[in-house]
Amino acid sequence: MKIHSYNFYSIILLTIILLIPGNTYGQLLGPGYQTVIKLEYQYTDYFNYTYPDPILYEYPDMIYLQPQPYIASFPEHRFLTKISQYFGFFTNLGLRYQKSILDKNIKQNIYYAALTHELSDLYSVSAAYQYMDLKNQQSDSLSYGGHMLEIGGKFNFAGAIFIEPGYAYYTSSYFSPEAASGGGHNISLRLRQALSPAMALQVKYDYLAVDFTGTRGDENYYHANTLTLWISQWLPTQTAVHMLGRYYWDSYKTYSISPGLEVIQYVKWNIILHLSYRFYHNKPQVESTLQRLKGDSFTTNAASVILDYRFTANTTIGLKYRFYTSNQDIDMNTYLISLEQVF
Repeated sequence: MKIHSYNFYSIILLTIILLIPGNTYGQLLGPGYQTVIKLEYQYTDYFNYTYPDPILYEYPDMIYLQPQPYIASFPEHRFLTKISQYFGFFTNLGLRYQKSILDKNIKQNIYYAALTHELSDLYSVSAAYQYMDLKNQQSDSLSYGGHMLEIGGKFNFAGAIFIEPGYAYYTSSYFSPEAASGGGHNISLRLRQALSPAMALQVKYDYLAVDFTGTRGDENYYHANTLTLWISQWLPTQTAVHMLGRYYWDSYKTYSISPGLEVIQYVKWNIILHLSYRFYHNKPQVESTLQRLKGDSFTTNAASVILDYRFTANTTIGLKYRFYTSNQDIDMNTYLISLEQVF
């Protein structure tokens, strides 16, 4: 698959990163003023990809059309450009653009902007806007795009207790090309408690409610809950260990569990190694989803390794490899390279 001219701007940014000294802007604008630019490219290939067996006996009087397999959404090509601008020590603006080529006919663009302001050492507030658009070149009727607005806050009580509430609103067109009115609401709350100087417990709850009316007047309602628990431990070997578990349930009576483990090893001052493993098990109840499955459940295993290497205090390169396998006869390799520069 060819990489088109939309990557031209990323090349320009990369040239700027390599040619301009990292401390130039800090010297010109004063303490706390700095710009951070990050570029990422991710590629996913299908090591093994098999369609599920057709359920022919359910279609005795009509032509059977093979559905696409039910798989997680991993883009084959993904380009990400992120710019973080700090206006002193209390305010920063984050801009992000992501382009994903999901297959030869489907492309997705995401534009994101977030403004964060620290009211004090303990409190900060933030606001964000996102626009997503998905283009299907085979059929314009399957193309859609929508807006998201988000507000949130962070409350840090001397590092021992951390509270982060958030609320986001989505326009109805964010969820379906057939949406005409309505929208979606997401409420989240994250709590972190330090149990000791080297151990912390974190809990996050997300509630998503989607309610929209389709172009044909049909009502669509859906809500989902996600509860995630982390336990983090710092070891004297300069190692951070994070154990997590996530439980999901929704109005379609779909339930999933996802335990995981992450180990971060600080090899040297400029080398950080990340190792992670995630198990995922989903048991859907919706008939249209079950028709895409081999069996009655969806189980995956994913393992990844990430290496962050800091050339200087202002320049970091990241490399990532991830292997993904499932009980649907689908295996995937994901490769990622990133470059981050602080000005």
